[in-house]
Order: sequence, then C-alpha cells, then structure tokens
Amino acid sequence: MSQRETEFKYLLSATDYQKVLAGLGAPHRERVFVNRYFTVEDAPGRKDWVLRLRVEGSHRELTLKIGREIALGLFDSMEYSELVGSEQPGDWSNSEPIRVFRTEISPAPLRVQGESQTRRLLFSPPLEVGQVWELDSCCLPGGQEFFELEVETQAPGVEEQGRALKAWLESRGVRPRPSEMTKYARFLGSLESSG
Repeated sequence: MSQRETEFKYLLSATDYQKVLAGLGAPHRERVFVNRYFTVEDAPGRKDWVLRLRVEGSHRELTLKIGREIALGLFDSMEYSELVGSEQPGDWSNSEPIRVFRTEISPAPLRVQGESQTRRLLFSPPLEVGQVWELDSCCLPGGQEFFELEVETQAPGVEEQGRALKAWLESRGVRPRPSEMTKYARFLGSLESSG
C-alpha cells in the first residue's frame, strides 16, 4: 500500500519529553518496536530513501520511504508498506516496497545496516492538529537515546497547524526545536560515532 505522509517532527530534550508527556495526559496506546534498516552494496548516490523492517511482536511491516524535508521540521514522503511473513530479505521479492525499490533505487542485494528500538506513546490531539500525536523515546546503536514528537498532518493549512503546534509546546514550557534529521539519519550518525 502506498501513501503520502507529511509530518511535523520536534526533537525534545529528556526534560521537554516529560513536559509534553504531562501536557498530553495518559496515552491511549503504547507501542514498542524495532526498526531494522537495510542498504545495498555500492549504495546509489540518492539519499532520499530508507528501507526498514519494523518488528513489533509477531507483526512485521516492510516500508520503503522516499521523501525529503520540505521545511524545517516538516517532512514529506511517499511510503510503500506491506506486512511480510518473514524477516528474511530473500522472501520479500514480491512485496510492493521491494518492487518499487528495485525499480527506483537499486537491483543490488540487500544487507542489514543495524537497528534501533522505539517506545511510542500515542495520544489524542489536544488541539486540531493531526489525528494522533506520537511521542517517541528512541535508542540507537551504541546506547544513544533521543526523544521526538511526531504529528502527521494534511494540507491545506500546514503553516497554521505548525504555528498552533509550536504555540501549544511553548505553553507547556517547551522550547520547540524542529527535527532537522529523520530517525534514519540519526541512526546513520550513531553508526559513524560508534564506529
């Protein structure tokens, strides 16, 4: 299944994470999952994609994202996702994410780069911005941890929604810092710093 995703991402300090958590109240759901990232030998020059397998219990979802940052902290991407029955790349050849990957990115064999772990709390929005707010605590290779608030949105009205989201954060004593990197970019940075 393919879909376009546009989302605000704010990087939070541990203290700001607690402030946002207090402001949102009790989450209506908690998820814990592993993101396993893949690349190819002689990776192409394109840097606008990520291929990941998300493992959450017995649930395995393969996703190819092709996208970019369209404004500070606002990311837009096409996502191709499909549930798969195996964690082995050789079993995915008929999946939509791999078919698109082979056509648009590379025919080379896949290899695992590594993985990160995420605890995601889901909240009903406290204002009319997005349908769900996701508060993430992520652990990268080497034990580095970061916190992020993600709010998926839809046009029109993205600018107004961004202002409302920023004002809500400021009202909770949080100094909003738009994320300048995706989770995958942070993952790659952690590999470089721990290697």
